[in-house]
Amino acid sequence: MSRQGWPALVQRMQEYAHAGWSEWRNGLRQLVRRPGHSALIIAVLAVRLGATRFVLVVIDALVLRPMPFPDSERLVQIGEVDDDGNGELDDLNSQDLLELKVGLTQFDAIESFSNATINIADGTSVERYDGQFVSGGLFALLGVQAQIGRTIAAIDDMPAAALHVVISDRVWRQRYGANPAVIGRAVRLNSQPAEIIGVMPPRFAFPQLSDVWAAARQLPGEPSESQLATEALGRLAVGVTIDEAALQLQTVWARMQSEQPNRRRDQTLALLPATHRFVNPHSRSIFGILLIAALSVLLVACANVANLQLAQISRRSRELALRAAIGAGRTRLLIALLVETLVLCLVATLIALAIAHWAGVYTMRTFTEAGESPAYWIEFVLTPRVAFIGIGIAVLTTMAAGLMPGVRAGGQELNRTIIDHGRAGAGASRVARGLIVAQVAFSCVLLIGAGMVWRQLDARSRFDLGIDTASTQLLTARIGVFPEQFPSGAEQVAFFERVAERVRAEPGVLAATVAEALPGSTAGSAPVLIEGGDPEAPRAEVFRSAIDDQFGATYGVVPILGRLPDARDTADSQPVAVIDEYFAERWWPRQDPLNRRFKLGERGSESDWITVISVVRHLQLEDIDDPPLPAVLLPMRQAPVRFATLAVHTEATPERRSHRVWPRLCARSMPTRRSIGYVRWLRRWRRIVSVTAS
Repeated sequence: MSRQGWPALVQRMQEYAHAGWSEWRNGLRQLVRRPGHSALIIAVLAVRLGATRFVLVVIDALVLRPMPFPDSERLVQIGEVDDDGNGELDDLNSQDLLELKVGLTQFDAIESFSNATINIADGTSVERYDGQFVSGGLFALLGVQAQIGRTIAAIDDMPAAALHVVISDRVWRQRYGANPAVIGRAVRLNSQPAEIIGVMPPRFAFPQLSDVWAAARQLPGEPSESQLATEALGRLAVGVTIDEAALQLQTVWARMQSEQPNRRRDQTLALLPATHRFVNPHSRSIFGILLIAALSVLLVACANVANLQLAQISRRSRELALRAAIGAGRTRLLIALLVETLVLCLVATLIALAIAHWAGVYTMRTFTEAGESPAYWIEFVLTPRVAFIGIGIAVLTTMAAGLMPGVRAGGQELNRTIIDHGRAGAGASRVARGLIVAQVAFSCVLLIGAGMVWRQLDARSRFDLGIDTASTQLLTARIGVFPEQFPSGAEQVAFFERVAERVRAEPGVLAATVAEALPGSTAGSAPVLIEGGDPEAPRAEVFRSAIDDQFGATYGVVPILGRLPDARDTADSQPVAVIDEYFAERWWPRQDPLNRRFKLGERGSESDWITVISVVRHLQLEDIDDPPLPAVLLPMRQAPVRFATLAVHTEATPERRSHRVWPRLCARSMPTRRSIGYVRWLRRWRRIVSVTAS
């Protein structure tokens, strides 16, 4: 460009800047001049933009954001393919994992961890924490260091090693006042002598909200609890893809199955990126559908705003025609309408940010209260990535909502409006009718989709567990004892009975029961041998749960045949059981199942013959996504357990009882102040789980 052309270019840019600032001021004046119209558009856009922004925040937190570990893209989960088809992997047998670690050469490391309930006693203070049994190399695999002391290492896995424990920063500050001298402090972990060797960095709580980590082989308890069921996490070697590692896994597993024929032939192992452990593939596809739905709703909102703007143009036709008459061209009028829409959209965006933030806080609080907290690094907060995407959506929304009204505003018919006002809105009305048709079509599609999703979620939340879940006053919690406190099964049962009796004595409590399993959540399984069957044949699995005498009264379970367990069923009496309809129909169809007998357990370790004393409706003891299996209920006096679910049927509403009853029950009924956890209202928890698991 020649030197003489620069002044003209600068002058033109100044004119554009002046015109743009003028249109911004005009847009703000229009916002104030028509408060009702502006408020309506802002409300329409704010709600839709807020919903879209919240979905983006969720997708960013759960899908896009990487795990906070070095080279996290190389971390993979190893497990058994889940039968429910949601893409999740189940725990591995720890013995299988040890053999796999020898054969899998395309991994830098493979480590394990499993959930635990851990009590730490220090003097007279005893606290219950959510913790993990971990293998010695887990922290090294994750690439995290202790802020004080050290983490659990391979030496801590040695059978002769002392019991060492690592605590979270939260426990360190709340329990020990951030005292560095806590390293080397002697404590009792689940009644066993232990030593604190490290404090993890702030906010570290792998995998979810854990506060205590201890070496898996050093924790007291049965091998089946601390060793046999474990989650496996591996780090791929540099340059190895997940497909290559998966192929080697299948090869090694096939060889292991051929070498040991007693392994299950239908058991399939697989690899998934470690992030899928926290958000399964099925949920990831759901998030994509939610984003499409949110954007579709936003398109409907754009059509609504465009209609409102077209209606406003009809009312402002003389004003716009006068601007055109005094020299404002089509482009200037188009820019004017777009700027007005952009001003409204920016105000709506600010409100949408508040809506998305509130929705994120509420969602996180709801999941936490239900005991379904996501991984500790997952937060539903606005990140720069989401902010930039949100700005782009705001600009696109402005174009979608303001372009058509702006084009109409710059049309030639506006010049004739001064002479003939009535003819100006004819074209606008045709456009408005077209927008209305588009809105109705989009709305119908969205309503159909929303109805289908709601029907699925409602069906999941109303899934018949075989118990009375209609009441909102059924409060549940998890309690446990340890062999060092109560060595014998009789002492453990006596403790649970004492807890239930004290709870029943509380004002406002209608019924209370202690049972091994919470229907619809988790339950143990066992092979079954029917009397008269072939003891050498493969045995079918059934869900099982130990119950007390008040199970039926609390959960609303009524026998179809026979009676429920009562005081007659003691440890010294004949072993008895309650079976559900599935059990009776599978092994004794069209026959009287009462007084029939069966055994539970693998060959060589079966129980004594158990006599059927009752039949109830089908009980779904496990998660509703698991295949329905026959269920067996055993008297707790004949089948002692160390961990159980306390269920309380109260008179009051959840809001009134949750913060008043449970602290008192913990103080009066428990041997320690923190022996109780996972406190939640059954109906509310089921609704949340039905959403998170869908």
